[in-house]
Amino acid sequence: MNKTLLFRLAFRWLPHVPRGLVRGAVEAAALGAYAFAATTRRRVRRNLRHIPTLAANPLALERATRRAFRFLMLNYMDLFVPPPADALLRFPIRNIEALRAVQAAGRGCIFLAVHSAAFEWGRYAMPPVLGTPVMGPVEAVQPPELLALLLAERGKSGVRFLPITEGATLREMIAALRRNETVLLALDRDVLHTGVVMPFFGAPARIPTGPIALARLTGAPIVMGTLWRSGMNGLEGTVITFPPDLVGPETRGDEAVRRALAPLVAAMEREIQQHPEQWLAAFTDDVWLAPEQTAPPAELPAENSRASAG
Repeated sequence: MNKTLLFRLAFRWLPHVPRGLVRGAVEAAALGAYAFAATTRRRVRRNLRHIPTLAANPLALERATRRAFRFLMLNYMDLFVPPPADALLRFPIRNIEALRAVQAAGRGCIFLAVHSAAFEWGRYAMPPVLGTPVMGPVEAVQPPELLALLLAERGKSGVRFLPITEGATLREMIAALRRNETVLLALDRDVLHTGVVMPFFGAPARIPTGPIALARLTGAPIVMGTLWRSGMNGLEGTVITFPPDLVGPETRGDEAVRRALAPLVAAMEREIQQHPEQWLAAFTDDVWLAPEQTAPPAELPAENSRASAG
């Protein structure tokens, strides 16, 4: 049975299974995956070791690695089983007033996120919370029929997802911002491998430059929003804003882009460090550069201190 068919069956039938039963199966699957997927377990542990609080505490590192499998499986459950409507009305969002102030400028909003275990539920909350149409590029998974299925199913949340590899997607993002809409981008993984190299948790990583380019082209402000699971069925969010002059027409060239990215990366590090077991990019192998790809990393500029959260 191919992967596309499995996903199609899951989208069709899992919403009709009692959520408690699905959750029990997911918890068991997570334990099994942690126990038997040795290669993946080593990759997650290696990635999470970049986080200083875990690197200094082997027991905490192993606990976070084990729990990461649980949150990955819960996120898959949320992909196939939409949340109850009232579940999205109860979670707190810190600093939401700052987001409203940014939106009041009428220049659209570049909304940065990380790959968190709350994403699949969170996408249902984004349109009502943000109050505008939302679109964003996503990784072009294979085969194409699976990508088409995921785009259609995820689009039911009200967020319009487009393949990141299509040239029309960039034009759509620019047009959306000029209509005062919201563009959703992930900052913690450079899917296209075209970003700039700079320190991320102290090690060289390739950070995507799309947010800076979009801000320079459109004048749209950049905001970071993180969403994490809280308790059995809860979510909690945080909005982080940045200085309005973070990006300007002169923000060109790798060094200028690194300076603009520095406060964004610093804010992202702080958020991930608070919820490392929910950071799903730890399952990938392309966050940090391999040793043979690295050169001596540049120091993060002093502008790290410019990021602000309420």
